Amino acid sequence: MAGYTEMVMKGKKIALFAGCAAFLLAIAPAASAQLVSCQNDCNLCDLLKLFQTLITWGMSLALVLVTGFVAWGGLEVMLSGASKENYGNGVKRIRTSIIGLIIMLCSWLIISTVLHIFTGSPNKIPWTKIQCPASLRSANL
Repeated sequence: MAGYTEMVMKGKKIALFAGCAAFLLAIAPAASAQLVSCQNDCNLCDLLKLFQTLITWGMSLALVLVTGFVAWGGLEVMLSGASKENYGNGVKRIRTSIIGLIIMLCSWLIISTVLHIFTGSPNKIPWTKIQCPASLRSANL
């Protein structure tokens, strides 16, 4: 039993290290990006671009977390041995992560579509970028 415990602890340490590394790699581009695109004269378009930037950053962070939880669940399933409880916990963790990913992607699609409809952005690639018309650029906050 001691060998199993050591193997589980080693697996958890590896998963924690991999999760931290993936988290840092995921936030690096967002951390270097300019959060607010205006300096002194901000308008409604800049506010909408800020929302879009925050949503995109949140999506990348959530994707890293989902990947970590799926890996953790997979590790738990692999190391469950004859324990049906540990196997069930691992499968439940994977299932919950996948459901969370689906909910997150659907909400991202809805919010991005609403932002594009609100700003009147054309549907060009990449559709995650907001292109504001002149009427929104002239409305100061």
